[in-house]
Amino acid sequence: MDTKKGYPGLVSRWKKLRLEVNKLTGELKAQRELTEEFAASGEYEYYLQLKALYESEEWPYVYDRVLAALEKGRGWSADSMYTKLLIEEKETARLLEYVKRHPGSIVDYYKHLIRQHPSEVYQLFENYIESAARHASNRNQYKQVCQLIRKLLKAGGEQQAERIVEGLRQCYPNRPAFLDELGQIN
Repeated sequence: MDTKKGYPGLVSRWKKLRLEVNKLTGELKAQRELTEEFAASGEYEYYLQLKALYESEEWPYVYDRVLAALEKGRGWSADSMYTKLLIEEKETARLLEYVKRHPGSIVDYYKHLIRQHPSEVYQLFENYIESAARHASNRNQYKQVCQLIRKLLKAGGEQQAERIVEGLRQCYPNRPAFLDELGQIN
């Protein structure tokens, strides 16, 4: 009711108080349910508490439920926690799928993917850089494209970066500011 009226904070606070009561009374099932709900909404500290409430053989099923809920979840906190968990648990295949759905995130997550998925990382960088270049129309945007190329170089994609720079020079010969920025890539 309070959520529908625009008071979601009251409902959350009430549930957190209920969780404290459940901890004090030893109600394990209720603790698990509420803690999972908080974890699935993107609250990391509750994820850690939830993990402590399960035996190691039970945990994979709960972990998969939390990830599924976070995948469906909306908002920055759910996305942030989802990727944080994938990195912690070293689930690079799932992280790669996430980055494919959110191409701009390659800049943030390439370090976690490059060792196991180098060709995919380079391809994602290439696609993202080409898309950014297509939409670039002023010097600041050209600089941003060149920053992306520098990130690709940092990731070890020297050949790909050279190919991209050469392709951009050929594709945009009438953009002197872009050509100037491309010439400054080290």
